[in-house]
Amino acid sequence: MFSQLDRVHAVHAGVSDCAADIDGLVADGPDATLRYTARGRLTAELFGMPPTGEPITMTGIEWYQLRDGLITDYWAHSSTELG
Repeated sequence: MFSQLDRVHAVHAGVSDCAADIDGLVADGPDATLRYTARGRLTAELFGMPPTGEPITMTGIEWYQLRDGLITDYWAHSSTELG
């Protein structure tokens, strides 16, 4: 099981020229939800996918619950498209 930090490190290692856009951000009380799209080029292995040099697009949604300025719960779902 990957932690969020492990996933971030893996993406930075496997995807060159990675850039992300925030597609939506909503906060309500202790909850915050983020939608994003990240794009780059797959130049090293990433989560079992071999490096192809082709463009890669990753979209996802993340939900955070915060208390006293700290993340107390986290959930994420993402999807990856090559080409």
